[in-house]
Amino acid sequence: MLSDLVMQAQNCSVVTAHTLVRCFTAEGAGSLLHWNVVVGGQSSSAPTIAYAPPVVNRIEAATPGMQLDQLSSTGGEVVALVGTNFGDKDEYVAALCCLVP
Repeated sequence: MLSDLVMQAQNCSVVTAHTLVRCFTAEGAGSLLHWNVVVGGQSSSAPTIAYAPPVVNRIEAATPGMQLDQLSSTGGEVVALVGTNFGDKDEYVAALCCLVP
């Protein structure tokens, strides 16, 4: 579950004394991600960030030569969703397909 994941920021450094720390984000996914900075054992309040949402650019039948209009109505066909910002771990991804009247 995404809410159970902890993504450790990398290479944090103080840019401006007392007011600015710069970190590289870790690989991840999701929104309303809470940041916690610990300085001398004291924890910060928790502002949030979000990774860019996934974008589906196109859908392809995963079987070579098959067209999307040839997929079986009984299901079980494999499709490839091609796009960006999908993350790199299976637990980040859920794909839903719904009939639209």
